[in-house]
Amino acid sequence: MTLVNVSEVFLQCEHPFYKDVEVQSLEVNCVLYSSATSYQCNIQLPTLNWDQMLHQISIELIRLRSYEWLQQQ
Repeated sequence: MTLVNVSEVFLQCEHPFYKDVEVQSLEVNCVLYSSATSYQCNIQLPTLNWDQMLHQISIELIRLRSYEWLQQQ
């Protein structure tokens, strides 16, 4: 897993907003954040399976979008 792979998976989820990426042998640690609110979340992504990475990011994006929606109410 490289930084390019991490970028690709985030772009595939249509959310390029992440920072502080740390690639380890079995996981990637990074901070997912919102460009519209103060939301930030540390996430760990498994590096062995592309589909699991997409799934985990999708779950975290649902949480982020829910928070953004609540802040707009």
